[in-house]
Amino acid sequence: MGAQAARALAAAHAAGVVHRDVKPANVMLTASGVKVVDFGLALGARTAGGALLGTPAYVAPEVLAGAEPAPSADVYALGVLLRETLPPPVPSGLAALVGRCLDADPGRRPTAAGVGEALAEAAHLPPIASPSSSTPPPDGADEEADAATGVIGDRPAPANPTRILDEPGPPPTGPDRTSRRTLLIGGGAAAALLAVLVLLAAFTGGGRPAASPGRPAATAPSTPSTPSTPVCAVAYAVTGQWAGGFQASVRITNLGARALDGWRLSWTFARGERITQIWNGTRTQTEGEITVTAADYNRGIAPHGTAEFGFLGTASGGAPEPRPDTFTLDGSPCRQA
Repeated sequence: MGAQAARALAAAHAAGVVHRDVKPANVMLTASGVKVVDFGLALGARTAGGALLGTPAYVAPEVLAGAEPAPSADVYALGVLLRETLPPPVPSGLAALVGRCLDADPGRRPTAAGVGEALAEAAHLPPIASPSSSTPPPDGADEEADAATGVIGDRPAPANPTRILDEPGPPPTGPDRTSRRTLLIGGGAAAALLAVLVLLAAFTGGGRPAASPGRPAATAPSTPSTPSTPVCAVAYAVTGQWAGGFQASVRITNLGARALDGWRLSWTFARGERITQIWNGTRTQTEGEITVTAADYNRGIAPHGTAEFGFLGTASGGAPEPRPDTFTLDGSPCRQA
């Protein structure tokens, strides 16, 4: 868990984001892995009155002294979290790593990526692939690796790169397409023959009594369509509200039997509220229409797994709590949890 949390912070730091409130309550264990959530304090180190924002036990000493929060402050908070959660006896190597995370000098602390690598090695987790290697690859390895990852330098992209699930696939080619055409032709001939036989039976009477005049032909009773089962559930909560603004958190649960890869959640704010800041996702907004797209690190949701994001928004001062009526995930309706 510590390795995955450190890797998540490293991804945030690489994007220029400092969490500023790393603590156990903001590290969630889900079916698809560990998630670092609630980036609500990532904008602005201090309030207008100069008060510090954060959880006191996890705030780095230089931040308490007035310095601007930096990635090293997140590493300090991660060190406090590790010190509280690692079960004894802690191996000497890990104890030394935690001690370096808690160093009073932020310049001597390791990076979140370095902490993640050390913890992953201790937990025997596979390392994250490095973009370069000092050992030359064997003949043909470049082509195989490029075909697997879709990163191929100056050569043209492969014909079938990795896609988001709702992107239409390429048209079939080769023998499969030929066999489908053959089946379609054969099926068309069979349908034509069946139509001729039906007409002959109608003209000859087929040996059966004709229907009574004036009596309508019997029809099969129609079966009412059953509503499709929702593929997702959405838990939406307003966690803070003030004059002209509010903060909300959203949790998506995958109710389907297949994993999701690259989700998009959409809804409408009826009174035109606008999102001003978002974490754990990206947004597009046209008037009151909102679409939130997954970040790279939370794009996958396993069956019955969850993904979370949050945002700050603007609202009119006297308006009631901003709450959407419906949500859709990749175009399919979601049940509100």
